[in-house]
Amino acid sequence: VAERVEEVTGQPVEGVSVAWDYAANSDMIEEELEKDICLIRPDGADPAESPPPLGFDTPITKKILEAWHVHLDADHCHQRSEAEIKQVVLNLESTSTAFVMFKTEYGRDLALQTTNLQIDGYDCTLKQAEREPQEVLWENLNTNKEHWRGKQVKGTLVVLAACLLWTVLLYLPYSHYVASFSYANGDEPGVVSDGIFCALVVGSQIGIFVASSVSAQQCGFYYESDVQEMYTLFFNFALILNLVMDIALQAYLSYIQMVAVGAHTASGQLLGEMTSFQSIFESYPMQKSLGKLLFKYCWPCTFFVPFLAEPLVAQFLPQHIGKLLVSRYPQIRGLKAVKALE
Repeated sequence: VAERVEEVTGQPVEGVSVAWDYAANSDMIEEELEKDICLIRPDGADPAESPPPLGFDTPITKKILEAWHVHLDADHCHQRSEAEIKQVVLNLESTSTAFVMFKTEYGRDLALQTTNLQIDGYDCTLKQAEREPQEVLWENLNTNKEHWRGKQVKGTLVVLAACLLWTVLLYLPYSHYVASFSYANGDEPGVVSDGIFCALVVGSQIGIFVASSVSAQQCGFYYESDVQEMYTLFFNFALILNLVMDIALQAYLSYIQMVAVGAHTASGQLLGEMTSFQSIFESYPMQKSLGKLLFKYCWPCTFFVPFLAEPLVAQFLPQHIGKLLVSRYPQIRGLKAVKALE
């Protein structure tokens, strides 16, 4: 490839990185690369033979490691022989993408003007790379835009399902409880219900974060920045949808409860006698109920507690757990250690 590109463009090529379709065997290939790049222990001991430390060989520990794609058991998958591994590598096919590095930026710009480039009978085009090399997700370069669209639709459905399940299974019982108060003569929810609401909102945001992150990673984008962009879209869409669903549910239950207790507007008209959606929505009892809910949703549930807990829950705690596991398990080294400390 390098020789052909250099011949056609007339510009010196520093090197070419071919994208191989290895997604189906990515775990095995990474395992074999691990064996090549990891240092041998000075004492010659096999880390896989080291017994698990006391207090750490628990189902919870194994679940955490599996979530990080770190497998400690040697028999978690079929152990291939050297001949099988060689055959798998020889059978790998290249994708339609390769990265060509020219010696100079000026040479690259001239090469981009090439209009007729054929390699082994295939018509090829040169395009300027739009991302940094460290952003390339090599295992995804066998996908295409049609695959992305299908995964984006699936991710959207996953986020929708997460919001719906959260609203129905957790927020609906809470809303029914809160709607049981008449909001008259001090009959309002107390500190305990406010704490429960705050926990529900923070928990929903954590769940939305996980669902959005997993859905974005499974889209199969070529670059990490595209994954983060899709995650941002999923997350913000889910947050807005979750807020609308929660407030709509609260409004409906509050309306039913206030009609049952004979709530009325400032002019004395019963809420149950109103037929216009706008008049019901703008009435003082509904505005009071929804306004208080929206304020609590924003403060402290959204703009204070998550930011207060984020350094501990999202940064320090995972890093601390990862350090403990890496230091206790000699099997976790190299790429496995990197995954555990990501």
